[in-house]
Amino acid sequence: MRFRHINQVVESNRAARLSATCRTSPEERAIVQLPPPQAPPRLGRVLLSRGAVNRATLGRALRLQRRCGGRLGDVLTANGWARRSDVDAALAEQARIPMADLQAEPISADVGAARDLDRYFALGVAPWRKIGDRMVWLTTNPSAAHRALAAMGVSPAVLRAMVSRRALEDALLRRFGGQFAADAAQRAPRKLSARAGLAPWHVASLFTAITALAALCVAAPNLALGLAAACFVVLAGASAMLRVAGLAGALFASRPHRDAVAETRIAAQPLPKISLIIALYRESATMPSLLEALMGLDYPPDQLEVIFALEADDDETISALSALALPDWARVLKVPPGKPRTKPRALNLALRFARGDIIGVYDAEDRPESDQLRKVARAFAAAPAKLACVQARLAYYNARESWIARCFAIEYHMCFAVLLKELADLGAPIPLGGTSMFIRREALESAGGWDAHNVTEDADLGMRLARAGFQSGVIDSTTWEEAAASPKPWIRQRSRWLKGFLQTWISQTRAPLDMARRLGLPRALAAQVILLVPPAMFLLQPVFWASTLYWLATGAFWMQGVFTPAAFALIALTLAEQATVFAAALLALKRRREWALAPWVFTLPFYWPMGAAAALKALVELVVAPSYWDKTTHGVGRIACRVQTQARARLSDAAAAP
Repeated sequence: MRFRHINQVVESNRAARLSATCRTSPEERAIVQLPPPQAPPRLGRVLLSRGAVNRATLGRALRLQRRCGGRLGDVLTANGWARRSDVDAALAEQARIPMADLQAEPISADVGAARDLDRYFALGVAPWRKIGDRMVWLTTNPSAAHRALAAMGVSPAVLRAMVSRRALEDALLRRFGGQFAADAAQRAPRKLSARAGLAPWHVASLFTAITALAALCVAAPNLALGLAAACFVVLAGASAMLRVAGLAGALFASRPHRDAVAETRIAAQPLPKISLIIALYRESATMPSLLEALMGLDYPPDQLEVIFALEADDDETISALSALALPDWARVLKVPPGKPRTKPRALNLALRFARGDIIGVYDAEDRPESDQLRKVARAFAAAPAKLACVQARLAYYNARESWIARCFAIEYHMCFAVLLKELADLGAPIPLGGTSMFIRREALESAGGWDAHNVTEDADLGMRLARAGFQSGVIDSTTWEEAAASPKPWIRQRSRWLKGFLQTWISQTRAPLDMARRLGLPRALAAQVILLVPPAMFLLQPVFWASTLYWLATGAFWMQGVFTPAAFALIALTLAEQATVFAAALLALKRRREWALAPWVFTLPFYWPMGAAAALKALVELVVAPSYWDKTTHGVGRIACRVQTQARARLSDAAAAP
């Protein structure tokens, strides 16, 4: 066996004492630890004696530990004041147990049980291997090993070896990779998951609608065309009503009263541990700016954890991250193979390894404002436990790259600066943004994590949190992203969103009465509009405009004669709906001080037709490939390439600095 023995004199003396008291093998004598005759030395003293830290650094770490809590070793390594390997070796010396090398000797295939994985993670212990008829247990915290082993129902007198928490977790992932993958794919409740497919009433309704539409197209094609156009207008009216509600809230809501005493009290509270999960796949191009943005976050390193969740075969991104100097609070987690290969499956798996009280999600191209995490912590501290999730605003840093990017930026400003915030304040369920969203861990776990089979896991999670009685909010902080700047990537990205909205609508309406009971009728109706109207409107949009233009050109339309006023009324309603879009967009640009984009607001009617192609693609994929993730490629645009080059240069300069 390969062990790095700490303090050879102590080890040989202990082995001599052990040989005199009981019969053991040489391998057992290398691991079995008798209770030390005196109290173990303080970790700080051991680190000083090993030269791992100096007195000034140790004093600084101890003061920070007293103020913020946590383990001394974690405080030192998170702030870059000591190496993790030195701290682990000091812990082993302090406890008088050897270090285990899990790379050379992984967890044996015949020990441990998948059913105990949660306890291994919670307690920081796990069985390693057998020596003769005795089990060797790994521990990440020797001072608490006796209590942890007792909680596992194991005698504290077993053989023990020291290992870092990260090494233990990686070893468990290698040992139980198949179980981790299966759990991540099926974490969401089946009755609310896209993997359950259509409910019987969905199938019956769809069959009836298709049959009736086909019969109507054969018997009265003009009537069928007109009815489709009328459906479009009705959906547009429903969307306009929701938008008007948001606008009314934005224009007439009173500002919240500022309580200076409460703000001071909240500011004095200890900051919570935040785990940021970043699921990546073929994103090597964006790694420099992403790491730079994460290192620029103004949050105590010992209260921060970043997990890069990468597919195990994504060699290019793994290599890109390996080439960068990751801080101790960041780690790479290789997601074992499994289906479906989606972002939410990776998020579910990483959640098992995250230790934060608050779980945050970022995307590969994100550049959050530096104080975002502090605003998240304040928002949760000031709110009741019912507030489960807060969403930061999203915006695009490459909005001026093309006309499509400008329109996309306007759309995002309208969504995050006006509509989502006001709808959240009104208590409506909101579709989350997929990135820069932060969730209380208890709420996330009680809701069942993410649905690995839904390609808009963010919208789905927002609805499931609402069903569970939680609320979501929007904070005044911005994360900058890269917009799709040309038609092809825009359509691919939008088709995934629309497919996910349809998946979420199917999942949420599988039991419609239960949905109405849990959400309440007004919120349930709002959810219908939020989820079903966008894809339906995009699908019906070509029919509406084609029928309208044909009627205006020829006068041959189903609302001929007595119904002509009704036709004009429908068109007027459509124009009114478009006016609400303009109003919401202009208000959003005013709030964001982005007046340079204002002239482009009135080109949005020419931007929406791309959505018809995206909706048709989404509908086809919903049938033939429901869990297919049409990935957006980042870091390839002109502005994005410049951002990556500048970030790479700054990281190189920082690494070279003394």
